[in-house]
Amino acid sequence: MLKSLSRRQRHTSPGGLRFVAVSGTTSVTENFYVYEYGDEMLVVDCGIGFSENEAYGADLMLPDFSYVATLKKRLRGILLTHGHEDHIGAVPYLLKELKSKPDVYASPLTIGFVREKFKEHGLDSGVLKAFNPDNASLTLGSFKITPFRVTHSVPDSVGYFIETPEGNLVHVSDFKFDWTPVDGKTFDTKKLSALSSRGVLAMTSDCLGSTSPGYTQSEQSVKARINSIFDGSHGRIFFTTISSNISRMQQAIEVAERHGRKVVFVGRSIENKTEIARSLNQLVVKKSQVISQNQARNYRDSELCYIISGSYGQARSSLFRVVNGEHSTLSFKQSDTVIFSADPAPPGSKEKVDALIDKLFQAGVGVYYYDIQEDLHVSGHGSQEDIKMLLGLVKPRWAIPIGGTIRHMKAYEDLVTKHGQIGKKRVLRLLPGMAAELSTQRAVRRQVYRPKSALLSGDGETVISGETIERRKQLSASGVLAISAGLGGGRLVNIGFAQSGLSGPLEERRSSALRKKLGEIEAGGLTRSELTKKMVQTAKKHFSTKNGNSPVILVVVR
Repeated sequence: MLKSLSRRQRHTSPGGLRFVAVSGTTSVTENFYVYEYGDEMLVVDCGIGFSENEAYGADLMLPDFSYVATLKKRLRGILLTHGHEDHIGAVPYLLKELKSKPDVYASPLTIGFVREKFKEHGLDSGVLKAFNPDNASLTLGSFKITPFRVTHSVPDSVGYFIETPEGNLVHVSDFKFDWTPVDGKTFDTKKLSALSSRGVLAMTSDCLGSTSPGYTQSEQSVKARINSIFDGSHGRIFFTTISSNISRMQQAIEVAERHGRKVVFVGRSIENKTEIARSLNQLVVKKSQVISQNQARNYRDSELCYIISGSYGQARSSLFRVVNGEHSTLSFKQSDTVIFSADPAPPGSKEKVDALIDKLFQAGVGVYYYDIQEDLHVSGHGSQEDIKMLLGLVKPRWAIPIGGTIRHMKAYEDLVTKHGQIGKKRVLRLLPGMAAELSTQRAVRRQVYRPKSALLSGDGETVISGETIERRKQLSASGVLAISAGLGGGRLVNIGFAQSGLSGPLEERRSSALRKKLGEIEAGGLTRSELTKKMVQTAKKHFSTKNGNSPVILVVVR
């Protein structure tokens, strides 16, 4: 059942229990979810998205905070599930938007990552509350929350068992059942099973792996392949993965030690996150094994392993700058080996990584990457059997797929209904801005509001409006014709306008025509604004293309 709320009703809680998927159901990033009971609210996860409009200056996306901002007095706290950017990257922006200080709860490693962001944004880290997932219990208003460990590609990941007067909820974001995780801490199925035995009204859970058969492989399965590449490499090794994938870096460090190689961390994100993980014993490495870039000059190439940021081909990353000859201290040699141990999943990232790989091959560097070595990366998301096992443990009355796209939600629905774990009518697929009002008798889906993501420039500070992006798209497609005009003369300047003949004799003839027209218009005693309008109209007639398009006309009247 799907209903739509009026503008007056949309920010009014129904008085019972509901879950709002602000974002994170039609893309695999920008995860931001809200639980409400009566006049109280919880936020679970607050992540960034990766923009497809990078060519127009927008690198990142932020969730639409307006729903929470409008009801901020109801907010009892923010819960975070793990340390990936698409789940924590927008937290500082949310707190700035709220202009208040709700407490933020997460495991120690996740809090460590967020604390670093707070420093960058000048925010008070006193609101950050770390808990031990093995024994923590939180009471936030009417919500009683019990965290439990889950396994994912970043250590210290958790799910939440949330008790409310209306019923119990389970929130499991990105997960898989990894029985041999790198940190030795498995999914706490015993705890989740015991909690779920009290009855679960609804479960929200990761659906990204719903199209993949079987179980997702353990993180440990990558280590053997990394080792074999080290065996065959005699120059420097550059290993790149996402900066929060501490488990993957742990494996690379262990292999490097086995081969007598020192480790050099390169890139601010890698350096910061590994330092945080080491301080919490989430990344174990001997002090003597880690050296600086300057110290690396004293070692043979065969004794070095660089762990470097830029696995998604980001334009300002260290790997990008080394490949393009822009790094201050590093450049590639033909004897080097580069290992990409990450799935280029964010929009546009594969094209950027492919371009880097092509340049590396052109330079004679050895490269191991996703297209030729599938065993260099395993997903952090549970496949079909993982999903079925989770449903079997929890046995919720209602199931809500999150963290994927529409096709993943549909595959999730088909999977769990086919195997009889839950009826089709009890799988609630939600689009952004939709809510599920929950009770033991029924669940009603409502469109609460139409969220609009905010776009961020590469500096992480400047918000770019949708109108600005559309204008930039228009400029990129049509170009600009600038007209500098005044009494007795005028000049045309073509900027990216693909009209033939805008130089040389033809430009002179058209300039003459515009100057003549200008003289005629000026003789009519028009105002400056009227004069500008007439000039734009005239220029469009002269320079419109065959399909009716014309460049953006800029007029400066002196």
